[in-house]
Amino acid sequence: MKAKSTRSIQLKIFSIAIIGGIAFCLYLYFNTMIARQNEDQVQQIISERFHELQKATVMPGYVQIITQQLGDAIGLEDPWLLEETHELANKFHADLQILTKNYADQIRAVSPKAEEQLKLPETFDNYFKRNFEIAETLIEKPELFDNYIEDFHKNKEVFTSIEKYTESLSQIVIDSYHQELMTAQTLMHKSIQFGIAGGFTTAFLLFVIAAIVSRNVGAAIQASDKLKNDFLATISHELRTPLNGISGALNLLRTSNSPELQASLTKTACDATCELSRMIDDILLFAELRSSEVKPQNLVLNQDSHIRPLVRQFQERCQQKGLQFNYKLVLPAYSEIQAPWPSIIKAVQTLLSNSLKFTQNGEISLRIELDHNKNHQQYLVVTVSDTGVGISEENQKRLFNSFQQLDSNFNRQHGGLGLGLATLWMQMQLLQGEIKLESKEDQGSTFKLIIPVNVDLVFTNSSEPETNATEITAQPANDVDNSKDDIYIEVKQNAPTQSQEKPETAEKKIIEQSTTLPTRKPQQSQYDVNSIQSKINQANPDKSHLLVVEDNPINQMIIGAFIQKLGCTYTCVSNGQQALDWLAENKNKAKCILMDCQMPVMDGFTATTHIRASNDVYASIPIIAVTANAMAKDQTKCLEVGMDDYLKKPLDIDALKEKLVKHDIPLDPTG
Repeated sequence: MKAKSTRSIQLKIFSIAIIGGIAFCLYLYFNTMIARQNEDQVQQIISERFHELQKATVMPGYVQIITQQLGDAIGLEDPWLLEETHELANKFHADLQILTKNYADQIRAVSPKAEEQLKLPETFDNYFKRNFEIAETLIEKPELFDNYIEDFHKNKEVFTSIEKYTESLSQIVIDSYHQELMTAQTLMHKSIQFGIAGGFTTAFLLFVIAAIVSRNVGAAIQASDKLKNDFLATISHELRTPLNGISGALNLLRTSNSPELQASLTKTACDATCELSRMIDDILLFAELRSSEVKPQNLVLNQDSHIRPLVRQFQERCQQKGLQFNYKLVLPAYSEIQAPWPSIIKAVQTLLSNSLKFTQNGEISLRIELDHNKNHQQYLVVTVSDTGVGISEENQKRLFNSFQQLDSNFNRQHGGLGLGLATLWMQMQLLQGEIKLESKEDQGSTFKLIIPVNVDLVFTNSSEPETNATEITAQPANDVDNSKDDIYIEVKQNAPTQSQEKPETAEKKIIEQSTTLPTRKPQQSQYDVNSIQSKINQANPDKSHLLVVEDNPINQMIIGAFIQKLGCTYTCVSNGQQALDWLAENKNKAKCILMDCQMPVMDGFTATTHIRASNDVYASIPIIAVTANAMAKDQTKCLEVGMDDYLKKPLDIDALKEKLVKHDIPLDPTG
């Protein structure tokens, strides 16, 4: 979870280097293979073909030399010259054999008398042997020359044929050598062309890949920046909301003489301070978890300090909202459970707060128990379930992302920083725990935390006095297997200590505590804005009337008190749709609208657009934005949709007065 987007960006950038490196290596490999092939072919031409070329070039002359030396040997009657000629003929015969064998395919391809030409070594050998015998005879007996004249004529025809075929063979060798040179040159040219084309192609592909990856990286960075910008905007809005309550309440306290109002303002400031403190704690915890500075400390479970305050807190909050709260604690008796309880309680608090936020009717349940795996590792299992709005499968995939809320529009139903579940995920990672979620849209959700803990059994011999406080009664169980030493323990609230009947079957060492609070209507606020103001409005019909469109009750009270201080009357509605409905019924009543921007059902921007687009008398009524969205772009958007002015929270009474005067709203501070 931590730095997930950063790792994704780093991976994409690293992929460019990997792909580029692979492409360059392939380019080098193919270039090297072609170059090596060219080198081998050139080496073969130099080492083998060149020598054959040399032999083929001088072959036609060799036939004449051999024939001439035979004649000279006969004329000079020189046996040494004859022997030298024999050696030369043997060498020439060997060369003929090599060349005809190596170039047999070329001979067959170009020569019409290929078979005769392939027999050239044999023909030459027969020709030379016959002439060599005649030469030997004539050297010894010159007087027999006339007897061989006819043989000389026949040998001359053979000589002409040998000379012709030798010249043809020489030309074939020369042409083949030339062809191989051309082939090598062509391959070299192709290698160069491939190198150039491959280089440009590789560069182009790398450019395309880099462009694609950089676009994805850019999109990821933009998405990350957008999430962070939205988060900053959300922080600004969420922190300014309680800050407005604190600032407004303190300003009103300075001039208020009403004990009832002073008490209400004091409670408002305290509640807003607690809310602001909770938000700051959430931000700090999130930052610590991201920086890995949090080191959980194992503590022994103390129900009085760890669990009961949490249960009491959410019992009260559920009662205020009219929800049923079910709580069950099932833990081993006579045991010490060591775990990072502050972190666990914070995680449970996050889940319960989410359930409370997204549950309007029904119940919220908390169950805490122990479980173990086959290796006897003990786990604390915390289950939080509700009957709220539920979570769709699509939203479950991004539920634990940082800086993200499933509903981030201006008309979202619920507030918050969007850090709760992301912080919870990091806490579970730190605690080596696990989160399980089962949820269906419009049916509710069940979160389960599974956290490894250490459980040590502790046996004591102590007796507790009878008391009316929460008590524990413990005694051995009957009918228990001898191999087990189990005890049944039940916790009762507000009952004197009394003996419990033993269970008929063996029970585990369990402390079980259950609490179910019935549904109860929400308590009315100490300061009911509209009920009190309606009486003031009826008593002051001639004063300027303002419509306050604000979903936060604290801000409704603060803004209403400011308006009353300025000598005006007002009506509060909780969203843009209610504002449109009120205007339709009270067309000429309001002189000005103080419009919040971020509200459920219909936000202030949409409501303003509908008002300006209407043909009613209120279409041109002054609309002043009063919002915790304090960025420059928010002010610009307010003016673009048709609002006339802008005030940011925390609201100051002097700033409000200045804006109302600017838009010609009659005030009567003395009244």
